[in-house]
Amino acid sequence: SLSEPVDKVEYNSQVREEEMTRTNRFTNFLSLAKSSWNEFVSKSEEFKQRPIKLIAYGEDGLQHCSCEFLRPLKCGRVLRTPKQAAYWVSLLQEDTVSQMLGDVSSRWSSFETIASHGRAKSEERALLLCSFLLGFGLDAYVCYGYDKQSRVHSWVMTLMKTESTAMFWEPLNASCYSAYDSPYASIGCVFNDHVIYLNAQEDTALE
Repeated sequence: SLSEPVDKVEYNSQVREEEMTRTNRFTNFLSLAKSSWNEFVSKSEEFKQRPIKLIAYGEDGLQHCSCEFLRPLKCGRVLRTPKQAAYWVSLLQEDTVSQMLGDVSSRWSSFETIASHGRAKSEERALLLCSFLLGFGLDAYVCYGYDKQSRVHSWVMTLMKTESTAMFWEPLNASCYSAYDSPYASIGCVFNDHVIYLNAQEDTALE
């Protein structure tokens, strides 16, 4: 019954079990990530310089696999189309406060925190937009790479399921681009809520 108090012993046991499960999962992921990274960089010394995001800190101060920051978000009648969702994300203010706090700026906030503050860092916008697009059933990925000003940047890519065509979504202004007219120069990795792909091509240029 919901009116009965929760047994503290059972509660603490459940918390410890969940923490242990998370620790074991993350340890297994780190092992696989290290193996994948070593295989990746063994192909070329230049690969070490590519923008790759396998792990990030959450607002809990713990490290998480990048995939854990994504989940399909369904908004029902609130956001009716992918383009409307992109426009909503573009209206978020830039989180300049976190950027002034040093190491804190490298942490990724939860979607609940972003919504309550109405602010987001560039990477967080990409995470949020990708999660919205996943909620619409699109094959969406966060891209981590360089823009044409040689700055590390995050944006979103959707793939057409019937043809090998990619569309890029810019979280800062809701613009959509093809691979031939985008402001992006190269991709180091892409990821969604299930997988991370590292770009092992010799030439990473999008054009």
